[in-house]
Order: sequence, then structure tokens, then C-alpha cells
Amino acid sequence: EKLSYETLGLTNLQILSIMGECHADHKDRVNYKLFAPVAANMIYSMIDLKNQKKRVMAIEEFSRSSAAGMLREMDAATVKDVMKAAFRAVDTDNNGTLDVFELRNILEMMHDSKIQLSLTEVDAIMAAVDADDNGQVQYGELLDFIFDLLVHLEREHYIQKQAFMYSASKLSEATGDKKRADNLGGQEHIKDKMAAASGVATPDTGASRPAVV
Repeated sequence: EKLSYETLGLTNLQILSIMGECHADHKDRVNYKLFAPVAANMIYSMIDLKNQKKRVMAIEEFSRSSAAGMLREMDAATVKDVMKAAFRAVDTDNNGTLDVFELRNILEMMHDSKIQLSLTEVDAIMAAVDADDNGQVQYGELLDFIFDLLVHLEREHYIQKQAFMYSASKLSEATGDKKRADNLGGQEHIKDKMAAASGVATPDTGASRPAVV
């Protein structure tokens, strides 16, 4: 709320791009000494009037590039289909909901998929998640929003790098490998559920694996 439009003039997508740099450890605790300077630099680049000309020029340059309106050379429909298939493979009772921890593990597993989600993108998506009192997420609503969020993150990364010679991803690099290693156990559980849903066996182990991600 303190980063709301009324306070700093930030949009919801801008707030989520900042929250994407807020990487928790395996105990869901955030090192604010690492996060605070990253967030401050991003916010300053977004709201300082002297920076607006740099931002506009970077946005115009990005809009002329082949990356504009696409994500990893995929359009919105393709990204949505890939994400939907991954979610449905785990949603064994087909009720359109996933446990919030399962959702995070699926997203992190997609680092090795065609979408190649980064830790920053995963954290930004999770910041947008609206779980109910039981920790369940209606992923159908999230699917409609994910593409716009990911394209915005890619554009913001371009702006920070081109206009301000700054890459917030340094924080991601410092914590990303540790975070993924801590979550391997949870991801193995997800893989088991996806394998059971798909029924596709791997030749080496005899186990099943999802057909999509």
C-alpha cells in the first residue's frame, strides 16, 4: 500500500516488477539489506522527473525491437497455453485451483521450459497471486494476467539496463541458485503429481513425466 499510485505514482505492474526482486530464502525470509537498495534504485528511475526522458527513449527503442509484444518469441496465446497445460497437469481434480506452494514450484520448474522463467519473474508472479484463506489459488484468473506481467518485466529490465546501466538481476544471481536448491524437494513432489496426471513414462527410470514443461 505504501508503494501505491497515490503515494509514489507507481502502477500495479511497476510495483510487481519491484517485488520481483524481493527474493525470500527457504524460510520465506527476505534480506532487506540486499533488497532495499535494489528497490530504491528501481523506484527512483521510475519516479524521478529527470529520468523520464531516459525512460521514454528506452521505451521507444524497446517498442521498435523484435521483442515488443512477444515473450521469448511467443505470443500471448502460446504463453497462456503452455502455462495452462502445466497447471492442469498438477490440478488432478480439475477444479481450477492449486496450492500456493505447488504453484510456486511449478513456476520455478518452468525455468527449464520453453518459457524459461527467471527467479525474478517467478517472484513477481507470486506477488500477484491472490490466495484464499486455505492457501488455494484460482489459476485461471492468473493466466490472463501472466503474459502482460512478463512482457512488462522484460521491458522494465531493458529500460534499467539501457537507460540506467543498471541490472537488478544481480540480486537474483546472488540468491537464485540457493533458492532453487532449497526447493528441489518440493519440485520432486510436483513432478510426481504431473507424472501421474500425464502417464508418460521415461525410458531410463520407468517414472512418468509431464508432456508439456
